[in-house]
Amino acid sequence: MKTIVVTSLKGGSGKSTIIVNLAVLARGTVALVDTDYPQGSDSHWCNARKAETPVFVDSFTPEDIDYLFVDTSPKSPDPEVIACADLS
Repeated sequence: MKTIVVTSLKGGSGKSTIIVNLAVLARGTVALVDTDYPQGSDSHWCNARKAETPVFVDSFTPEDIDYLFVDTSPKSPDPEVIACADLS
């Protein structure tokens, strides 16, 4: 599994837009994690989306996933989230 994390200290910089578009375009089995609480833009988007992928998960260790995309909050990102990234 490859984990891609999008992070920025600035709110409104397009992190959520970037992460959902990357997740939709990725080939293979794709999951999305939204750590941007309480905003939750990605979770709202996934709930409204009718397509089967990407799946929304609440874990950094989902099984049988090729790509995990992680959206972060604009505050200082959790070092554990950054540490799980293959690409950030």
